[in-house]
Amino acid sequence: TKAFPFTVWVKGRLRRDAEIGGEASIITRSGRVETGVLEAVNPQYELDYGDFIEELIKIGDDARLLLFGDEKDE
Repeated sequence: TKAFPFTVWVKGRLRRDAEIGGEASIITRSGRVETGVLEAVNPQYELDYGDFIEELIKIGDDARLLLFGDEKDE
């Protein structure tokens, strides 16, 4: 972790006008004042679970069989 800079997302309202890439000061909903570099305005979460992995289907089937047995036998 020492090799990577510490980053954090902090949401709040700008205390004064700021440009993207410039220093910005915000006030959070809890009243904290934070200062940092403005990266984005109203950012959205971008989730990506990666590419489909075929082997996980077999692993899931094997796990169900191990945990619950073969439903066809009932």
